[in-house]
Amino acid sequence: MIDVRHILFPTDLSAASEAAFQHARVMAERFAAHLTIFHAIEIPWAVYAREGAEHDAEVVARWEQRARTAIEERLPSPAAPRDV
Repeated sequence: MIDVRHILFPTDLSAASEAAFQHARVMAERFAAHLTIFHAIEIPWAVYAREGAEHDAEVVARWEQRARTAIEERLPSPAAPRDV
């Protein structure tokens, strides 16, 4: 039997990735494996240009929080995220 201990799920948080996420979640539960969800935030150029580089940390923090929220909404409980 395969011993799966860790599953890495890279996602763009699109609707199309939802089925793949559900598959990764089921596999993690089945194998009692650690599930790491990876999403690299991409700040649209127009947003970055409008808000300016002087607010870089604030813009990144806001977009990072949006990604975190989207990921946490997909998880079964608030205590579940370990590597978000």
